Amino acid sequence: RLRDLVSKNLTEDQILDTMREASRRRFSIIKFMMICNLPTETEADLYELYELAVKIKQVFEEESTPGGRIPNLQITWTSLIVSPHTPLQWAPVTRTLSPAYATFTDKIRELGFRTYTPKITGDDLMAQLFLRGDGRLSGLLSYLAAEGDLRHNDPYGQEIYDKAVRYLHDHGLPPPEEWFREYGKDDPLPWDIVASPASKAYLYKR
Repeated sequence: RLRDLVSKNLTEDQILDTMREASRRRFSIIKFMMICNLPTETEADLYELYELAVKIKQVFEEESTPGGRIPNLQITWTSLIVSPHTPLQWAPVTRTLSPAYATFTDKIRELGFRTYTPKITGDDLMAQLFLRGDGRLSGLLSYLAAEGDLRHNDPYGQEIYDKAVRYLHDHGLPPPEEWFREYGKDDPLPWDIVASPASKAYLYKR
């Protein structure tokens, strides 16, 4: 369901067949690059991913030579960035992750695979603030520039995000809850002033 949500359109059988072929070709590392905190995600979805990892390990063991090493599955995480002009542009921005991720990390490591517990960073939140914001954030942009706190290649730390939140409060601007809220289908969006390659009707249908 979540793979379909992000248009991956892969069945479990296709994934397992690919893992079998990778094992036969003696790949040593297989990496799954996953997106966390997707809309509608539940703890049951994490359990389904764990169950898939169990099946993948079984495939690896079936295809390995006696005494040989099986491939190592690495699961990495990227926090969802809710971007304008995408089908998820109406979705709220999540600022916390379920504790179930920590349990998932432990279970994956028990299988002998590698992962880590994801987190939503200050850099993620700064990106979301400016992606979701409108002209009222121009002062914040100027302020960060004057403070030497704009980042081009280096990530924003939590301390800069906290600084931005204080600026919003001190200047009578809406708090992050307002910028990160869920939008309704007919709500005007701050980024409507920018031409989109796809119509809002099409994106909403998606």
